[in-house]
Amino acid sequence: MVKYYKDDLSHTFYALADANRREILELVAKSPRRISELSRRFAISFPAVSKHIRILEQAGFVKRKVVGREHRIAIQQKSMNKAFQWINDHRKLWEERLDRLDEYLKNSQKGTT
Repeated sequence: MVKYYKDDLSHTFYALADANRREILELVAKSPRRISELSRRFAISFPAVSKHIRILEQAGFVKRKVVGREHRIAIQQKSMNKAFQWINDHRKLWEERLDRLDEYLKNSQKGTT
């Protein structure tokens, strides 16, 4: 099933939602890997691993290089940066809100004692 998203960030988080894809990213982040090498590490079929890699490619996490019959996968950082930026922006927002809540609670306790 092919998923289409209106924005890159949705596709980014969809790609990261699967544990197999996250593990593929961890392996490829250490060094580029052949698809055949990756497929041996999982308890799923070669076509399933290939589909996961295609989803990661579409999201911009990995890039495929074909040399003869060998397909090598290497990490691409820019899609990960989009996710980091979104998470960081929301982390800051919630930290500020929680800080204000903490201050409010401290002030309200002082007023009741």
